[in-house]
Formats: sequence, C-alpha cells, structure tokens
Amino acid sequence: MNQVISLYDKTGDGLAPWAAEGFECFAYHPLCRNPSIVKAFDGPGSISFVQLEQWEWGIRMARLVSRHRDKTAFLMASPPGEALSTGGARWWRQKFVADPDFQLKAMDVVKECSHVAEALGDVPFYIENPVGVLSRLWREPDHVFEPFQFGAYLPADDVHPHWPNFLPPRDAYRRKICLWTGHDFKMPAEMSVSPKRKVYGKRAPRISRRVIPRGFSRAVFLANH
Repeated sequence: MNQVISLYDKTGDGLAPWAAEGFECFAYHPLCRNPSIVKAFDGPGSISFVQLEQWEWGIRMARLVSRHRDKTAFLMASPPGEALSTGGARWWRQKFVADPDFQLKAMDVVKECSHVAEALGDVPFYIENPVGVLSRLWREPDHVFEPFQFGAYLPADDVHPHWPNFLPPRDAYRRKICLWTGHDFKMPAEMSVSPKRKVYGKRAPRISRRVIPRGFSRAVFLANH
C-alpha cells in the first residue's frame, strides 16, 4: 500500500512528509479547479491535487473508495469547520436565517469523511476540526493539540512556505485542533517549541488559520508509516 489520501486539502502540507518518502499522495478539494501533480521531492513520491466532484455524496464516496481501496496506507481529512467552530459562533444566527440546516449539512461532510475512512478498510486515519459543536453533534474528539507542541519536528531555520508573514517558524503558535481518529492511528510524541503570544493578524488569509500544522504532519508520518 503506497497511497495516502487527504480530503478537503488545498495545500498538501499534511501529505508532504509522505510524498518525500516515496508515497503517491492525493489531495482532494471541491475548489481544485486546475488538477495538477507536484513532484518536488527526492525519490518517486508525488502529490496529485484532484477536484472533489460535486456529486451526491454516496456516489462520490463510492468512487473514491473504488479508486483507493487496498492501496491506501493512511487517510487524513480537514472538512470545512466554519459552520462548526465556536470561533465562528458570532455568525451562526445569520447563517441559520439563510439556511436552518447549515450545521447539519456541515456534519454531513464530516460523516462522509468518516464513511470513506471506514470503507477503505483497516487504514489509520484522522479527521481534524477546530473546537466546536462536533463533540455534541457527533462525539468527543480522541485528541486535542496545538501546533507549537510539535514545532521541534521542523528544522531550526524553518520558515513557513505559504504565509511567512502570518504564521511563525516551526509552527510556534497556539490554536486548539481536535482529532477524531481510528484504525490504530498513533498519536505522535510531543516535541514542543515556545509559542508566540500573537499570530495571524487581521490581514491574514482565512486559509492560513485552518491549515494542518507541518510539524504535526511530520510527527504523524513518523509515528504511523
């Protein structure tokens, strides 16, 4: 099994450690308009950015599973959390007026990720989301961590490759991230750095607040490959 899947992934950061070691990686996202393959690693590994088609989710799940069954070593998923995170609670009333089912629809996306993970068989996986209502609408998370707790997995001269002006080197920032895991997923050992008091800023792109930390991704690879 030499494939790794990441669902709702725009950057491929969680896949990079796997690709660097030769795995064939697939980053799926509905907004991926220009599918491409990135081969920026020593060895045969790659990251393919693929559009997650807007079919009815049962059909979409079946096609994903059919493509990757018996080939997948690991799965990660970052379903959209804007409707579920307590950080966005100030806008919930407005969203409810526009669509009373907005949180149930967001939950359907999370459950789709879970169903894909189960249908792939005995493949370790995690589904991540911010602190929010998933613990009430679904179940309590298996793990909660912050990026700085795994920052020492990155080199001392690290600079964030996408948002160096908003995210500090070595993931030295605080943000509680919840994980729902399964199939013998191994939570890696912490190797922390000192977090900075303030990050992001008002001009920071929204996506920079939701990317999976790179130090954590490296730690997950080492613990689960």
